[in-house]
Amino acid sequence: MVFYKIEGNVDKSNDFDILKNDRSLNEIHDTAKAMAIKTEAYNLRFNGKQYIFISSIINEQITIALITKTVIDVKECVMSFLYEMGIEISEMLYEEITFNILGKMLARSDREGFVGDGDYIVEEFELSPLDSRFGRIKNIDEKIIEISSKQRIYTNAKSNLPASHIIAELDRIYQGKKMKGEIKGHPVHYILQNSDTSNLTIASDIFLEALYANRRIHNKRVCSLKVHTDARGPDRQLYNCVYRISVGGAVRVSFVLDDNGDDDSITASQMYLEAICEMTNRYKNSVLTIFMIPSKSDNTLRRIKEYLSDMTFVTITDTPVNKEKATEYFKNTAKKHGVRADNRLYNMLKYEDGYLESDLREMFDKWYSTKLKNQIFPQYSKMKICGAEVKKKAKGKAYDELNKMPGIEEAKKIINRAVKCHKAQKVFKVDDNRFSMNMVFTGNPGTAKTTVARLFARILRENDCVKTGVFVEMGRADLVGKYVGWTAKIIKKRYREAMGGVLFIDEAYSLLDDRSGSYGDEAINTIVQEMENHREDVITIFAGYTDRMEEFLERNPGLRSRISFHVPFPDYSTSELSEIADVISGNMDLTLSEDAKDKLSTAFDIARSEPDFGNGRYVRNVIEKARMNQMARILDMEYESVSKSDISTIEACDIEIPKSDKPKEVTLGFCG
Repeated sequence: MVFYKIEGNVDKSNDFDILKNDRSLNEIHDTAKAMAIKTEAYNLRFNGKQYIFISSIINEQITIALITKTVIDVKECVMSFLYEMGIEISEMLYEEITFNILGKMLARSDREGFVGDGDYIVEEFELSPLDSRFGRIKNIDEKIIEISSKQRIYTNAKSNLPASHIIAELDRIYQGKKMKGEIKGHPVHYILQNSDTSNLTIASDIFLEALYANRRIHNKRVCSLKVHTDARGPDRQLYNCVYRISVGGAVRVSFVLDDNGDDDSITASQMYLEAICEMTNRYKNSVLTIFMIPSKSDNTLRRIKEYLSDMTFVTITDTPVNKEKATEYFKNTAKKHGVRADNRLYNMLKYEDGYLESDLREMFDKWYSTKLKNQIFPQYSKMKICGAEVKKKAKGKAYDELNKMPGIEEAKKIINRAVKCHKAQKVFKVDDNRFSMNMVFTGNPGTAKTTVARLFARILRENDCVKTGVFVEMGRADLVGKYVGWTAKIIKKRYREAMGGVLFIDEAYSLLDDRSGSYGDEAINTIVQEMENHREDVITIFAGYTDRMEEFLERNPGLRSRISFHVPFPDYSTSELSEIADVISGNMDLTLSEDAKDKLSTAFDIARSEPDFGNGRYVRNVIEKARMNQMARILDMEYESVSKSDISTIEACDIEIPKSDKPKEVTLGFCG
């Protein structure tokens, strides 16, 4: 389906009523209505294959729109229509337009009365899913292909990487004969895979220009369909409509899908892929499809090939190039920018091969920005870049909460280092693959391991170091499945839930079993695999007793190597426990009297010697019990004598000294 816009000037000698200045509004409306009736009668003869109508007449300029499902002589069609309408024009110009523009022209024609019912035309051509009345299409972009010479197309291809793959396909396109008449079919379709989405668009533009020049497609208009998941599910009616209006042309399909789903399960992403592949197969001989896929979307690529196994694709991937090709790329790109490449740019190439276009583009952009500021516009050379002004210190409410916590000095130091590391990656554009933030928290119960992990997730989010800052907490019961094969699926699901945040596995050593090949081993092996697969998206934190965690790390050879930070959480000292008591009391709007503080210190000294001492948990239990004792005490007081201070103050008598379970030492001796 092709849409045209035609413009021309009405011949002044024409005795055309609507152009006469002395006409009233009612007379103009009656004339437009009569023209609408003629328009409808004229278009009936085409049996829904085409429709032509007047969009507007302003002074002596007339604008006409044409919808056609077949290849036609546009000029001849317009002249036939105007003859039927009794209009003569001069200097006719016509161009192919997007559906967006057609929708606006139809809305104006309907408003001014040149068509009887705009909605009828929409229904006649089955365009209602595109919301044609206002010319808006959700999740769809349109573009008119530029007409380029063969020399310009090849020149553009050679300035982009991987040029060899693109040029090889261009040679195949130009080897064939130019087709005439309707589209005979498409021998191949395209899969373009690149880490830079702008490169995908450039490569597809090159192919579309060449295909149009060789009459492999007849439409200049190309639809770009963005496929992403939502709660409503795939809009098959919309997809079908997009392909239907693209008959004779091309559709570019880009994906914003979850590519990390379980291969064996039916995910939402698979439903969308299946729906779009169904349309691709249905229209494979009349619509060219170009799939545009990010480099790391291997599952998406595999599933497309599975769904469309009987189709042939030309696949263009982001292939690494050597230093020589990279140097040539720099030289050509600098020339396009009107500058000369220098040693500062070439010296960025430190290896002999392995350069992707996205890497080279980033290097060039950094060099060019510096050259613009320091050489082309030296008046700005002393101004600092934004990265130099980024605060090095972490910030946010969670960071303040962490620093107020007593003890845990090593944890504070490591978390601060981790945040700085993330900031450095962002400011200096360091490759994310070089750093992993996976951690092990070791210490006894009640040493704030879980609390610090939660705060760490919030700190990363508040400092824009991660996307979501989500915190997913679990233990053995949350990870291990009941039957063989379930565990791997459960763990993969948990990692998907933690995307952009922290996955906290408490008492991770509970995954250990006495026998090899158990469910626990399956869980550990899968965790190691997922840590590698999601090294850029999920921070994994293991927690547990020091000695047991060492045994856990020894279980799988690949586990220890994926841990970047080992954070010890030592038992709290008596003074640190007293600080924790102050914090907990303050959060409960309570005040500890001096006698109460002294008694607490005594209580903490005794409790710390016990084998199962609970650290911070013990402090909370003591304060909560003291609060209960205090409430019981003031309830026994005379009501009128109870003050606000009595209600908010914990006294020494409210605190219970724990009894030691240690046996008392007995000295045995002999009397002489």
